[in-house]
Amino acid sequence: MGGTGGVAGGAGGTGGIGGTGGSGVQMWTVAHNCDDEEACTTDLCVDHNCSHVSLADHTVCLSSIGVSLCLTGVCQPIWASCGDPGAEEGDFCEPAGDLQRLGRCASGSCEVSPCETSFDCWDGDLCTDDICDGSSGECSHTYAPMGTRCGLAFPMQCDGEGHCVNPPT
Repeated sequence: MGGTGGVAGGAGGTGGIGGTGGSGVQMWTVAHNCDDEEACTTDLCVDHNCSHVSLADHTVCLSSIGVSLCLTGVCQPIWASCGDPGAEEGDFCEPAGDLQRLGRCASGSCEVSPCETSFDCWDGDLCTDDICDGSSGECSHTYAPMGTRCGLAFPMQCDGEGHCVNPPT
């Protein structure tokens, strides 16, 4: 009865769905068969077909260098220095002395230019909404609404004043 690889009637083996016996329907698990190994997508399996839905931009993810952000379904590293091994031209970076937005690596240094998207305005605070004014190229940051989830672990939430805190009990 023990099935592996999602074989019908599996008793929770690799790829099997818990329980005993079987319905005669082959079941697949996301982790085993549909994982695209991208931290910024939700991997789904429906009727033996995989799909990958992008997480919202600014969702925190973990890349090879640590805490990073999702942008268009890809976990984008944010380099402390464009001189770091692995940093490439055009990658996001933290400009020295400017904590209000991100820069981009250009010729080995972190350059800040007028914002083009809200992602360019990320200030590192999960409890602010980072907004790019496309006409002026300036960033603004407003507090995320109270109760907005934040941090890498739940049940952290924003308090409406820009702080990520444990929810009240």
